[in-house]
Amino acid sequence: MSLWQETSEGLELNSRTPETGQWVLKWADAIPGLYWKHSEANLFSGPFLGALGILAEGIGEPGDLVQSSISQMEIVRDRVELTFTPVGWHETTVRFAWTPTGNDQFDLQLQAMTRSVGVLDGVEVGVVSTALSVPEPPGKWLVATRDEAAALRSVDGRAAQWLAGQTAFETDETVTGLAENRNWPPGMVFNKDKSVRFLDSAHPFDISRRYRSASSSTQHTWTLGYSMERGVILRSRFRGKLVLNNDSSGLKSLENWQSAFLAEPLPLDR
Repeated sequence: MSLWQETSEGLELNSRTPETGQWVLKWADAIPGLYWKHSEANLFSGPFLGALGILAEGIGEPGDLVQSSISQMEIVRDRVELTFTPVGWHETTVRFAWTPTGNDQFDLQLQAMTRSVGVLDGVEVGVVSTALSVPEPPGKWLVATRDEAAALRSVDGRAAQWLAGQTAFETDETVTGLAENRNWPPGMVFNKDKSVRFLDSAHPFDISRRYRSASSSTQHTWTLGYSMERGVILRSRFRGKLVLNNDSSGLKSLENWQSAFLAEPLPLDR
């Protein structure tokens, strides 16, 4: 029996408790992804580990990963898979697969592939997590990139529809090191009163660039950034976890959480 149940809101995770609240995978929302509501709250926060879009060099229009581009939805054991086929993307598909892997913890596996003849350069898939119930207002963002190529992609206007109207961009000093030795600490997003806090971590080798709002309420992570052609499958992985207000485990626990995630091999079963 699956942990997911179809409801009017979406696919609800059958593990609701008074302490943690309700998790729903809203596949038909404006941004498909995980949404959370405390048992005493009226509104959902999110998305967490949500599908933002797909970008590539030489393709003017980004690929929208929205309900209208979903070509398949499948529940495989406890994993929910959404496959998107964005319009105008030369038979390119992007699969998001969410799996609960602990108390209020989820793993997300991304997979991108194309059936077109030719090469798509600088392919990036975006993931968003926000602790807000409404869109982030315009403001300052902190930016980190993997290398020079990723830095160029951050200024070529390709993510304009998600960052239009923002007031300023500054370097994210929490990300240190160079290229493959980049240290990407997990991003913590939280709402104004910090009643909703969520850790969002991608595997460091998978990150092309990352944007965090100065309020720490929202994080956009663009993964991959590699070339793709027929027969090539690009994959990346994330782990996210809701941090409850009574969790006082501290920095050492965070380091152990991140280390455990990074030590796990990339699943290749599907």
